[in-house]
Amino acid sequence: MKSTLTEQGKYILTRQKAKVRYQVVRLLSSSSHYKDEMIQMGFHHTDPCRYPMRQVSVLWGQTWYHYLTNVLDPEQLSPQQVCDLYRRRWQIEDAFLLTKRLLGLSYLWGRAALMVYRCFFYATWIFYAVLNDLSADVAVALQQPLERISVEMVNRCLYFFERARCRSRSAS
Repeated sequence: MKSTLTEQGKYILTRQKAKVRYQVVRLLSSSSHYKDEMIQMGFHHTDPCRYPMRQVSVLWGQTWYHYLTNVLDPEQLSPQQVCDLYRRRWQIEDAFLLTKRLLGLSYLWGRAALMVYRCFFYATWIFYAVLNDLSADVAVALQQPLERISVEMVNRCLYFFERARCRSRSAS
């Protein structure tokens, strides 16, 4: 008998497919722009879902987006947190893409000595972490949400910032 993620005490969060059939078991909360419901899925399948799921639906523009989780308690995971977590799901992919493009990680070849590769890899990720912290500082200084700050532009500005700093040192 296979063990499910719910039985293992593991949590999931995913977008719901458009054609999923379900029945609302209980409405937890709602407003004009969101709904938080307990649902039961899989009524017309040979292998129905044994456990209830929680569906958080959010109206964005003219479109409703539906997210599913097996975290049933809104006190443990609020509807806002469900949306925030799903929105951040690609953060690691964005980090890899940015690192590869901006910091030249995509040009490493597997034939390089393993130690050199590891040193470069770790140095790149340390720089990426510092760049993210610097971007957060820029967001605070500009009183903007972090999502509005381009890490790529902060990286590009480092060169000009350093040049201006060197000029001010030589002038004094």
